[in-house]
Amino acid sequence: MSIPNRRVLSLQTRRVARLEIGRQSIAANRLLSSISVAQKKSAPSRKPRKSKASTKKSIAPDECVIPPQVKDEALNLFKFDPGNEREADRISGYVEWQCAKGAERVTYLEKIRTENVFGTDYDCWNVRTNKERYWVITNPTNLYSQDLFPSLDYTLSFHIGVMARVQARRKGASSERVGDRLAAAFRRWEQAAEALDASKESEEVQAVGMRCRECLIAFVRSVSDPKMVPGGQDAPKAGDVIHWTELIADTVAHGSSPTFASLSE
Repeated sequence: MSIPNRRVLSLQTRRVARLEIGRQSIAANRLLSSISVAQKKSAPSRKPRKSKASTKKSIAPDECVIPPQVKDEALNLFKFDPGNEREADRISGYVEWQCAKGAERVTYLEKIRTENVFGTDYDCWNVRTNKERYWVITNPTNLYSQDLFPSLDYTLSFHIGVMARVQARRKGASSERVGDRLAAAFRRWEQAAEALDASKESEEVQAVGMRCRECLIAFVRSVSDPKMVPGGQDAPKAGDVIHWTELIADTVAHGSSPTFASLSE
């Protein structure tokens, strides 16, 4: 009988050891699996957790997002409105003058549009202060609170109607006799008022001043009388409005306690 050598015995021993380790590993895995199944069956059932709703609204790729309102200080930096600096300063000064009681300060203004109605241009401005928002419409200039007048188109129609009524009230004289006597002076006065409403530049305002002087000269010529000149004095020139008005006043309301009298008397 042949005796196996040591090398063959060593190989057989290793094979047997490996098989034994494999059997033990399989048995251990089966035992752990059975224990895990038993624990799951004995444990109480739990309700699945609800995921918290996200507070942030998801925005679709094609959804339009409205940005917040830009501050007035930033708008003034990026506003491009050449040629309206002087007019903007005038509108700003007018609003702050009208709102002096509330100590309001203009923070932003923008010219929205200009509309011509019967030959008169009406400039419409959007003005913001540190307290209110206004529409400012010119010729003649007036402001309207946007809280009371939300629509610019409606405000413009209202403005034109009110100004037409105001101008209609200053036409002519209340007495027909005085109107006939001072027709030339009243006609020049109405022309000066219309020119003032339509004036935009300083040269046009100066022209209004000349028409007002012509109105005064026409008034003096209509009312003056050589009998008003005291004896021993020379009559003023026809264009000397100041001295003629002094003589007219002394004649119409003479004495130490002047009484009011009508020019028609």
